[in-house]
Amino acid sequence: MLIVDDDVRNVFALTSALEAQGLEVLYADNGRSGIAMLEANEDISLVLMDVMMPELDGNATTRAIRDMPQFADLPIISLTAKAMQGDRERSLAAGATDYVTKPVDLDHLLDVMRRWLTADPAETAAGAAADDAADGFGPDGAPESPSGHNGATDDDTRMDGGDQPNADTGDAGAAPTEDLE
Repeated sequence: MLIVDDDVRNVFALTSALEAQGLEVLYADNGRSGIAMLEANEDISLVLMDVMMPELDGNATTRAIRDMPQFADLPIISLTAKAMQGDRERSLAAGATDYVTKPVDLDHLLDVMRRWLTADPAETAAGAAADDAADGFGPDGAPESPSGHNGATDDDTRMDGGDQPNADTGDAGAAPTEDLE
């Protein structure tokens, strides 16, 4: 899989968590490098795409990837820390398969990834997650909860982008707790 994110803290946190799950992770620090990485590694099975990046943002990068026929069915999950009204819709319209807000709840992210890695390729095409609202998912792509929270928790499965252990638990193996941006 490929992570495209300009913040090294995010890349470190996500890569560490995903490699611990047995996944092979490549990364690029901007949209142009992400496209080049995909072209050099056409066996990439999923992309985690930061929305807010300099030069070529995540939505523009996603559109460029969707213009390449060999990646028409590649699952692309948009990630954003600055979720504003309409951002999910813009990401899906740009060709994202799904949308997840930061700080990333690792269990939720793994569920979303599993959904698209096992889906029929036709289902992963641009904007395929648009039907989630009717399936109990909120506007940010996270499961609805009675409290209206996006499903993120403060336990040690939360990926926040920092490089320090979760101070609340004192567990050196716990996930970092600074917000992913």
